[in-house]
Amino acid sequence: MLIKKIVWFWVTLVVSYNSIAQEDTYKEETHDLLQIGRYKEALKCLDGASASFTVLRQRAEIYEKIDEYQKAIFWYEKALQLNEDVVLKNRLARLYKTIGQNYKAISIYEGLLAKDSDNSLAAYQLAKLLLQVKKPKKAIPLLQELQKVDTENANYFYHEGIVYTMLKNKNKAIDNFLQAYRKNDAHFKAIERLAYAYVLLYDKDSTALFVNRGLELRPEHIAMNKIKINALYRDKKYAKAEQLLQKMDTITPNAIYVKKMLGRTCLKLKEYQKAKQYFQQAQKLDRTDYKICTYLGDIAYEEQMFKDASLHYMMATFIGKDKRDAEYYQLARTQEKLEKPKAALKSYASAMQENRNNYRALYQLANLSENIYEDKTIALRHYQKYLERFKSSDPVLTKAVDERIEEIKKFYFKKGISLE
Repeated sequence: MLIKKIVWFWVTLVVSYNSIAQEDTYKEETHDLLQIGRYKEALKCLDGASASFTVLRQRAEIYEKIDEYQKAIFWYEKALQLNEDVVLKNRLARLYKTIGQNYKAISIYEGLLAKDSDNSLAAYQLAKLLLQVKKPKKAIPLLQELQKVDTENANYFYHEGIVYTMLKNKNKAIDNFLQAYRKNDAHFKAIERLAYAYVLLYDKDSTALFVNRGLELRPEHIAMNKIKINALYRDKKYAKAEQLLQKMDTITPNAIYVKKMLGRTCLKLKEYQKAKQYFQQAQKLDRTDYKICTYLGDIAYEEQMFKDASLHYMMATFIGKDKRDAEYYQLARTQEKLEKPKAALKSYASAMQENRNNYRALYQLANLSENIYEDKTIALRHYQKYLERFKSSDPVLTKAVDERIEEIKKFYFKKGISLE
């Protein structure tokens, strides 16, 4: 009996040794083949090996390297049945995230944290996944705990900023983005968020600070350049805006925003031929943008080519779907220049229909009515309507309206007609 046990021990030992030796051989051969990119042969090599944890893991790793994620997942799960390895669980979770199965990845990370609450990597990945599946509140305690573990990691504050952005808490979002920026003044995503936030808050100085810093880090960033260009345009720094736009035109040729803004900037600089060229280029890129027709009309108007201006404005009113009161207003002015007063009256009335708050259109409607109709009470009604609604809008126009009302009343009083 004792002899049998001794024999069995040595047989088992030899078999185990041979298995380990064989596994090491397969491992080395597989590694060598992968080093020279021959993954198909590496997989064939593993086919002859026993289904050990190491072999299953290697097979999964090969499939992961060639982006065969479903097969990689299959073999990682097989390997984990033999050994609940933390590294492999992290890889599996990452693969589930890659193929969009976020809830499976979440489940793995939650399991890792249940066994080891100090696993910061799992906590961070879980927090980010919770944001992806729109569960920001669940991410807050994870991120705040991570901030205690590593006070200098800007990413934890940045992602808490994203949490509060999703929860529509602007102040807390900005506070966290600022914290991220203080921890790392090269954290571009935080800088970008801060720039956008301050644009919405109309804080010019803070916007400029973060836009300029962002452009130091990424000079060709399109959105940051747009913010800077828009700010320069609003501040009437047209020459500087044009310089930046020319640079952007080399980065993003045939971008509708760039062509259109180059046109608008040149228009403000009274470089009408250049402006026309840019607007025509923009028009080829987007035929539905009625504002381009408006700007072409403005150029023709400035050049006193009133027929051309009229055609451009009419085209703008035809194409446009949004409020077109500016287009009708400009069309009316052009029609006056072309000595078409009744057409101009209709256009001023259309401007008012498009936007009831366009007080200039109402004033011009009243003024033109007074000039072309013998019945001055038509104009009087328009003037009185102006005073009822827009008395405080424009002191100069209001003074003119008061004077015209007085003159019309005097005109009828002399005829023995009281309009009081």
